[in-house]
Amino acid sequence: MRQAQVAESPRMILGALRVIGKRPEFFPGMVGGLCHPSAFCTIEMAGVPPDDLGPLDECMQSYFSEPLPALPSAPADRRLALLHRIHEWHAALQRDLGILVFGPCRVSPPRRSSNPDALVFVYTLIIPYAVPQASMECLFWVVSVVNKWLASHCLSSDDRASLQQSLSEVKNTLKGIGIQTTNPIHFHAAADRLGIPVARMGQSHFVFGLGEYSRWMNSSITDRTSSIGVTLARHKHETASILRRFGMPAPTHAMVSSEEQAVRAALKLGFPVVVKPNDQDQGRGVFAGLASEEDVRKSYREANKFSKWILVEEHVLGEDYRFTVFQDRVIKIMHRRAGGVHGDGHSTIAALLRQVQASPEHQRALRRQGTLRLHMDQEALDLLSEQQLDPEAIPAKDQFVPLRRKSNISTGGSHRLLPVEQSHPDNCALAVRAARVLGLDLAGIDLIIQDPARPWHETGGAICEVNAQPQIGVRETPEIYADILRGMIPRDGTIDVHLLLTPGSMAASSFPIEHYRHLASSLDCNALSTPSGAWIDGVQCAWRPQNSFASANALLYDKKVKSLFIVMTVSDVLRFGCPVARLASLRVQSTAAGETSVTDQMALREALQRLKPQVRPAEANIHPSLRPAAEEERIL
Repeated sequence: MRQAQVAESPRMILGALRVIGKRPEFFPGMVGGLCHPSAFCTIEMAGVPPDDLGPLDECMQSYFSEPLPALPSAPADRRLALLHRIHEWHAALQRDLGILVFGPCRVSPPRRSSNPDALVFVYTLIIPYAVPQASMECLFWVVSVVNKWLASHCLSSDDRASLQQSLSEVKNTLKGIGIQTTNPIHFHAAADRLGIPVARMGQSHFVFGLGEYSRWMNSSITDRTSSIGVTLARHKHETASILRRFGMPAPTHAMVSSEEQAVRAALKLGFPVVVKPNDQDQGRGVFAGLASEEDVRKSYREANKFSKWILVEEHVLGEDYRFTVFQDRVIKIMHRRAGGVHGDGHSTIAALLRQVQASPEHQRALRRQGTLRLHMDQEALDLLSEQQLDPEAIPAKDQFVPLRRKSNISTGGSHRLLPVEQSHPDNCALAVRAARVLGLDLAGIDLIIQDPARPWHETGGAICEVNAQPQIGVRETPEIYADILRGMIPRDGTIDVHLLLTPGSMAASSFPIEHYRHLASSLDCNALSTPSGAWIDGVQCAWRPQNSFASANALLYDKKVKSLFIVMTVSDVLRFGCPVARLASLRVQSTAAGETSVTDQMALREALQRLKPQVRPAEANIHPSLRPAAEEERIL
C-alpha cells in the first residue's frame, strides 16, 4: 500500500504569492474532512489581494475550457477567497487533461511568518488529488500566473507567451496520464455531487460506492454488462446477424477482404453503399453515401488501415438517431448529423469551419485528443467537389454544407436532443429489445429512420450499429450521469464504517481477535479489519496485511461487506489518512493511566484532529474510550 509521499517543490518567490517551506505530503487516504485522497500544501501570502479578482479569474479561465462557478461578490476574507480559487483553477486545469480531481479544498487558519520584518501569512491547504505529479505541476503553474498578474494587475504579451510555453511544457510532462474519454470524467463529477465514493482500480476501471453497494465501471461498461454482448457489439457482422435472427431490422452487407471484392459487393447491393470496418467504433474508418466504384476503392483502402475485416453495406434511407438505453428504458435520444458548416450568406466555407473549430466543444476535444474533430482534409475536399464547391465558396444563409460522410460526434458531427416522448413507442421498444437481446444494461442503439414520430416498421429503417460502451454526453442532459448512478447505486453508495484507534505502539495482538469480533458484532458489522488480518462473516479473507490501512482497503469494495469495523494504529492514520470519507463512529482503545508516553499522547491528539472531520455527523458519533482511561485520552 502506498504511503504518504513527499514531493520536491521549488521555492517560488514571484511577487506577493509563493509556495514555500514544508514540502507537500500526499496521503492515499482522506484527511481534514475531504472525500478524496488528500495532500497538505503550504502557501505563503504577503499583502492583501485586490478587491476585485474578476479580471484575474477571467485571465485564468482563458487557459482551460471548463467554466467555474462565479466568484463571491464581496468575500469577507480576500486571501481565503484567492486560496480557494487557486485550488479550483488547478483542479480545472487537471480535469482539462483528463485527470479526475473533484471536490473542495480546506484551508487552515493562517499563522504569521517567522520573519519579524515581513507581514506574511502562512496557510496550509488540504487539497484533493488524483496524481501527485499532476497536482503539483498544475498548482505551481497556477501560482506562477497569479504572481505575474498580481505584479501589475495584467499580463503583457510577453508574459502570456511565456506562460503559454510553460503550460505546454506542463501538458507535455503530464501527457498520457489522464483519461482520454469523457464518460469517466462526467461519472466522477456526478458521483462527487451525489457524495458517492469513487476509487480507481487499474488504468481505466473505477469502483463507485462501498461494500455491498459498490459497482464497477469502465467508461459506460458496468459490472452487469454482458461480456458476450460487448464482444458481439464490437463485431458488426455478428451483431446484424443476431438482430435479424430475433426479427429486428439490420442492413444487408457483405464481408470483404480486397478492393475487388468490395466493388463486386457494392455492385450487387446497388449504390449508394457504406464501407466500414467490422470491429471498430466511434466512426473509425466509416464511409457512408458512396456512389461510385472509385469511392468504394478509396474508402476500402482507408478502412483497411483500421481493420482487415471490412463490410460493404446497403445505404438505408433516413436520419441517424442514437437511442441510449439503460436498464430496459430509453433515457436519451440524439438526432445526429454529419460534421459540416451552416452558411451565413457572407462567410466562406473555410471561415465557417474556423468558427466551428473555435467552439468550446471542439476546443475541449483538441485539448484531450491533440487533434481537431473537423478539419479540411481529403474527405471534406471530396465532399465539396461532389457539391461543386470549394473552401472559398460562400454558401447561402442557413445552407448546410456537409464535410463528413458519417454522423459520429467523435469525427465532428453535430447533434440535437430529441425528447423521448416525441419518438414513437415502437422505436423505443426496438432499441430496448436490441440492448436486452445482447445482454447490455447500458447501450447506444443507432437507428436509421425517416421520422422518429412514426413507427419504424411503417416507414422503413434499420439498426445500423450497437455500441456497448456509448459516449452519453452531458451538454443537453446535465443530470443524466447522476441519474444513471442513482439507478445503479442505492442511497449514496456508502455503508456504515466504524473506526477504533489504537494509541501508541499498541498492536492488535494486545487483545484477542474475539475482543474485536465482539465489538464489531455489537455495532452490527459483518466485516472486521485489524493490523493482523481481515474477516467477513467470521471467515478470514486477508492475512498479514502490510498495515492497518491496507487491511481496511482489502474489505471496502467487497460486495459481501454490509458494514465494517476497522482497527487502525495511530501511526498508520498519520502515514495514510482515513480509509473512507465518512465514519459512522470513532473510538479510541484506551489504556490505563501512565501506559502511554507523552509522545504517544501527542501523536494520538494529532491523529484525532485528522479523523474528527471525517465523522458523520461531526462530533455526534465520536465516542469516549472503550475501557477506563486517563482523562487526557478521552474524546469529548
